[in-house]
Amino acid sequence: MDLINTPEAALLAIPFLLMGLNEFLKRVGMDSRWCPFVNVGVGTTMAVYPLVMLGLEPYFVGFTATCIGLAAGGFYSGIKSVAKL
Repeated sequence: MDLINTPEAALLAIPFLLMGLNEFLKRVGMDSRWCPFVNVGVGTTMAVYPLVMLGLEPYFVGFTATCIGLAAGGFYSGIKSVAKL
């Protein structure tokens, strides 16, 4: 299936993978205050290759990859607050 092999699909999956990674790290013993740093660091690292494959300019790759990492933190805190309802 070509949809799975596209850079767009990889970019879409990154925030959800980071949510799972955060949950795993918290269960292993990481303090939850480190979650935003994990999101930005790992999210930025994971997003660079698909963005380069899309042919974006280097400055835009860095900016967009950082935004994807920050978005993962927003998804994480949003789902956490909804789950408390």
